[in-house]
Amino acid sequence: MNARKQAREAIALSQPDAARRAGVSLATWRRWEDDPDSVRQSTRDACERVLAAESQFHADLAADVERFTASWADKPYLTPRQASAIAGTLGLWADLYIKG
Repeated sequence: MNARKQAREAIALSQPDAARRAGVSLATWRRWEDDPDSVRQSTRDACERVLAAESQFHADLAADVERFTASWADKPYLTPRQASAIAGTLGLWADLYIKG
């Protein structure tokens, strides 16, 4: 398995979704994933940006989850899961009713 495919699979991104986000056809994505030199430089850049952006998003999300969990670790009255549920609900309410 090549590094590009491993990177895509590590972030649970399907080939069709990756191609759509890069603005290329599925066939072009597959060609790039198998052999980057088989496509134009602009296509390589677009495909690489998708993997980089998605990888960064997942890394940031994991760090946020870790920080959130750590911030509630010493609170005996709420589990991190309960705190997350409350925070998520409050965020939804803020989006729906406050920002309106």
